[in-house]
Amino acid sequence: MFLNIYEFCAGTSEYNTIRATFSGEELCKGLQGRLEANLEDYVSKDLGAITPINTLGKLNFETLYFVGLGERKELTTAKLRTVFGELAKMMEKDFVLHAESFATETIPGTTVAQIFVESYIMARYVFKKYRADRKENAELTVRIFTADDASAAIEKGTVYGEATNHARDLSNEPSNKLIPADIATYAQQLAKDLNLECEVLANSQLKELGAGALLAVNRGSRHEARMITIKYQGLPTWENPTALVGKGITFDTGGYSLKPPTGMVGMKHDMSGAANVLGAIEAIARLGLKANVMAVIASTENMVSDYAMKVDDVITSLAGKTIEVNNTDAEGRLILADAVTYAQQQGATRIVDIATLTGACLVALGTDISGVVSNNDSFYNDFVKAAAATDEKQWRLPTDQWFVDQVRSSKVADLLNGPTRFGGASIAAAFIGEFIEVKDWIHLDIAGTGNVDKDTALCPYGATGVFVRAMAELFA
Repeated sequence: MFLNIYEFCAGTSEYNTIRATFSGEELCKGLQGRLEANLEDYVSKDLGAITPINTLGKLNFETLYFVGLGERKELTTAKLRTVFGELAKMMEKDFVLHAESFATETIPGTTVAQIFVESYIMARYVFKKYRADRKENAELTVRIFTADDASAAIEKGTVYGEATNHARDLSNEPSNKLIPADIATYAQQLAKDLNLECEVLANSQLKELGAGALLAVNRGSRHEARMITIKYQGLPTWENPTALVGKGITFDTGGYSLKPPTGMVGMKHDMSGAANVLGAIEAIARLGLKANVMAVIASTENMVSDYAMKVDDVITSLAGKTIEVNNTDAEGRLILADAVTYAQQQGATRIVDIATLTGACLVALGTDISGVVSNNDSFYNDFVKAAAATDEKQWRLPTDQWFVDQVRSSKVADLLNGPTRFGGASIAAAFIGEFIEVKDWIHLDIAGTGNVDKDTALCPYGATGVFVRAMAELFA
């Protein structure tokens, strides 16, 4: 029977402060010989089953909580996250986690500690700032018992959880409260707090630069676009940086290819790619990872006006390639074209772009698995390992020449932004691929995973912060 032990204890601390306890002698001595009941008569080993046992004053804590985890050989880190997430939401008093009781031959106690901290912080996230009945979760002190020093693991879990929640905060903001200039302000403050370099380009600078694709999408909005860059140098010299490139559409009406009313709901989340790369670079910088990384964000609204981009328009991208527009609702790939081009102009030798890009990916993979396209097997395998470590599901999509041929099928320009509705996720990736010059590129389509419409174990309704942790883990 694979069970864990919780101990409630006294004391309070700041929310999300996690304290590790490295000596369990007092706890173990208290338990020896004192628990006389036959546990099999009272405790369920079913995954997620929670059995409280009152100590009746025999021990120096009030209640033991036994958590069933099923068969030891079938336990995974993903299952642990789900169990820990549900536990985190129900806790109302300070407690001690006996991490070693969750450990297996393949999941050491230090990993359990990290997973618990991440899950605890993410599961207790709330976004109720605009509600009269908003209520924050109670501040708890959590002490964690491990056999080995888990301070580094706890710090990593804390940073991953908090950075994910910060990305969620950004993405959950309604579009009347968050325009491209606000994302830029957030990025500048983040860079200041972390002592990073930050550059923000507005319309006049973007016009001088030649970022015609981003500016074309921006034409319908009264709010100017922004191109935002944050640079983190974790190596002795600034060379061979990896760029994390995020789509930052703060609201997407679809433009003149107007979305139906139901399709427009939730389009405040269309800047989740931007929010998540900001979360990732926050985590990378706070952990001091040994890598050179930049976050590049192209941000605008996609609106309708008398000056908005129209179908049949031909625009010129930052790379100099011309694009025939036959779908103004395929705007994400347009702004990402300029963003990945700018990242390469800034010296990026590897690129990871992330976007709530296509409904086709949602239809193909659902709401639990993100789509991935890559031009390099080795780089993709590195990301697979990173995503596996954070239990964020992904699936590689095809990139056959057929998709490229469709993108190049315009009769009047170099490229066509919406050539066919078939294979839509791979079509969008192929379009972005036309602007990729580096040998290491990963494209992440989070259209189905960027937000949830009902509470899950680790995330309440709203933005998920998907891949904040995986993108950081890529450099860990």
